[in-house]
Amino acid sequence: MIPLPQKPELSLSIGLVGYHLADLPEAARASMVRSLGSTLAVIDEASRRHRNAHQGIFAPADPRLRLLAGLAEGADPAVLEALPAGWQGFALLPFARARCREALTPGTRGDRDLRPAFDAALVRATAVIELPEDGRGAESEAAGSARLDEFLVRQSDLLVAVWDGRPAMASGGTAQVVARALGEGIPVIWIAPDTDAPPRVITALADIDRAAELADATNGPIAAVIAALFALPRAREGRQLEAPTADVVERLREFYVERPPAATAWPVYSWLELGWRFWAWQRRIVHRDLDDTYKAWQGFFARAPEAGPFTREVRAVLVPRCVTAEALAAHYAMTCRSACVVTYLLAAVAVLLPLIGLLMAGGEGQVAGVAAHVHALTGSAGLVGGELAAIGLLALIVLRGRRGRWRDKARDYRALAQALRPLRFLGLLGAHDALRRPVDAPHQEDAWVVWYIRATLRELGPPGAVLGTAYQQAVLAAQTTDLTAQINHHQATARRLSAMERRLRLGVDRLFAGAGGLLLAFLAALAVICFFGPQPTPWQEPVVEGLYALKDWVGFFAALLPVFGLALAGFRFSGDFAGLAARSRATGDALRHLQPAYARALAVPELATSSAALSAIARAEMADSAAGRALDRARLPTLPV
Repeated sequence: MIPLPQKPELSLSIGLVGYHLADLPEAARASMVRSLGSTLAVIDEASRRHRNAHQGIFAPADPRLRLLAGLAEGADPAVLEALPAGWQGFALLPFARARCREALTPGTRGDRDLRPAFDAALVRATAVIELPEDGRGAESEAAGSARLDEFLVRQSDLLVAVWDGRPAMASGGTAQVVARALGEGIPVIWIAPDTDAPPRVITALADIDRAAELADATNGPIAAVIAALFALPRAREGRQLEAPTADVVERLREFYVERPPAATAWPVYSWLELGWRFWAWQRRIVHRDLDDTYKAWQGFFARAPEAGPFTREVRAVLVPRCVTAEALAAHYAMTCRSACVVTYLLAAVAVLLPLIGLLMAGGEGQVAGVAAHVHALTGSAGLVGGELAAIGLLALIVLRGRRGRWRDKARDYRALAQALRPLRFLGLLGAHDALRRPVDAPHQEDAWVVWYIRATLRELGPPGAVLGTAYQQAVLAAQTTDLTAQINHHQATARRLSAMERRLRLGVDRLFAGAGGLLLAFLAALAVICFFGPQPTPWQEPVVEGLYALKDWVGFFAALLPVFGLALAGFRFSGDFAGLAARSRATGDALRHLQPAYARALAVPELATSSAALSAIARAEMADSAAGRALDRARLPTLPV
C-alpha cells in the first residue's frame, strides 16, 4: 500500500529561558507561573485558530505544541505544571542527570534541597534530553549552560524569555540567548519578572528600552507571531509562474489530492533503457510501498539509537511521507519521460506517412483510369487519416502533460523525497535547525516544498535521549551504511544514464550514417553507369532497371532515417542524460569526499562535529536536487511536456 499525501499537523517547539522560579519568593513565584501559564494558553489558542483558518493545508488534529525547558539551576516542576492540556514538556540537561542533581544538594545553592523539585520535573517531562560534555575534561556549569542554551535555540521555533531586561554581565546569560535567537530570526516573547507588565513580543534587543510602547503580547502580537511562523514562503526572485496552479496554497492542495499509483502502466522509457533485451521489458513499473520501505529502513531502525518521541514520529510520520513522495516522483518521472519518447516517435510517424504516400504514388506510375485514381485516393485518405491521428495523439499527450504539469511534479516530488530522507538522521541530533527557519524559497514553484519540509520537521520534534558518546556513535554508524548506499546509488545512476546517453548517441549516428551511406551507394552506382556512357551494355541493363526500381525506396529511406535520427536526437537533448549522469557522479564524489571527515567525527564524537557531518551529507544530497531543478528551468521551453 502506498499512503495518500498527508497534511501536516500544526506543530511548534517553544523554548523557555531565563527563569529561576525556585529562587523567587512564593508570591513572586506564583505570579510568574500564572503569567507563564497565560502566555502558553494564548499560544495554544492562537495555534488552534491558525489551524482552523487554514484547514486546507493543515490536518484537523489538535496542534502539537512542545515546551523545551532547561532544567539545571533553580529547577522547579511548576514550569511543566504550567503547560496547557495536550502540551508536551521536554526537559533539557546540560550534563548527565546525576551531575545536575548533585549540583542541587543543600549547601551548593543555599540551604534549600532542590533535588525533589528536580526529580518531580523530570518525572513530569514527556522526554529528557541530556547533552554530553565536550570531551575535553570537566566543563564548568557556565560552559554547560551556554551549550544548553545554544542547543535549545536550535530546536525552538519561538522563544519565551523570563528576563529582567538587563544586559549580560559575563559570558552567557539570558541577554545573549535572546540576542542569538533574534539574530537567527526566532521571535521572542519577553516576560519581565517582579513587575505587573504583560508579556511583550520583541524583535530586537533595542525593544527593551521602549518596553512601555510595546503592546500586550496576549492581545494580538502572539497571534501575529504564530501566523508569521507558518507563513508560506515567498520567491526570492519575486516572480510567479504563468500557470495559476503555481500558487503555493493551490500547489499544496494539488499535492494533497494526489493518488499515488501502485505502479506506472506506461513504461516506454524503461523499454528504451533496456534496448533490445525484449525479455526484460515490463508492462508495469511497480513502486515501493509502505511495507517495502519499512523493510528497507529496518537496518536504520535496528542500528539507530532510541530517541523517545522522535523515533515514534519517524515511523508514523516520516516513513509514510517518504513513500508517498518517492512513489509520486517515480510515477511522474516515468510518465514524463515515456511521454517524451512517444511524442518524438509520433512526430517521426507523422513525417513517415507522407513519405509512404509519395512512395505509393511513384510506384503507380502512369496508370490511368477512374478506378485506379479512386484506389490511389483511398490509399492517400488512409495515410492522411493516419497522419492526423498521429498529430492528434501527439497534441493530446502534450496537452495532458502540460495541463497535468508532469515535469513540474516529477521535479517537485523528487526534491521533496530527497529532502525528507535525511531528516531521520538530522533529527536524531537535532541538527536540522537551518531547515526549520522561515526562509524565502529560491523560486516561487519551490515554495510549497520548502513549507512542507519545514512543517514535517516541526512535527518530528527534538530527540528525547541522552546525546552522549555512545548515542552519537550509534547515529553516525547508522548513517555510515546509508552513506555508502547513497554513494553506490549515485554511481550506479551515473553509469546507467551514461549508457543511455551512449545508446542514443550511437543510434543517432547510425541513422544519419545509414542515410548518408545509402545515398552514397546509390550515387556511386549511378556514377558507374554514367561512366560507361548513355547506351547501356547488356550486362548494364538489369543494373539500370534495378536502380530505377529502387530510386523511390532510396529516397524514402534517405528521408526516413534522418527523421528517426532527429527524433532520437530530440529525446536525447530533452533528457540531457549526459548532464544528469555528470550531476549524479558529482553528488557521489561529493559524498565520498565527506567520508574522511565523517570517519573523524565517528572516531571522536562531539555533538557539534557530529551534527556538522550529518548536515554536510544532507546538503550534498539536496544540492543534487537543486541543481537538477535549476537545469530543468533553463531547459523548460524546449521540452514537449
